[in-house]
Amino acid sequence: MRKQHPVDALCDLLLDEELRVSYFADAVDARTIPDLIAHPLYMVGSDALLIGDFPPPMGYGCFFP
Repeated sequence: MRKQHPVDALCDLLLDEELRVSYFADAVDARTIPDLIAHPLYMVGSDALLIGDFPPPMGYGCFFP
């Protein structure tokens, strides 16, 4: 285990792997959502592309129209 701040470890991982890093997480327990979104460093994001007449549903809530 590295003895460094998690953000520094993540940056090192991204550099070492030339940004070819994936992450997958199971659905979050709905009871934890209020605590998550209250955290000052929490950010909602999606890799969905909002193009065309039928944007993917993964993008809703992540982008302003």
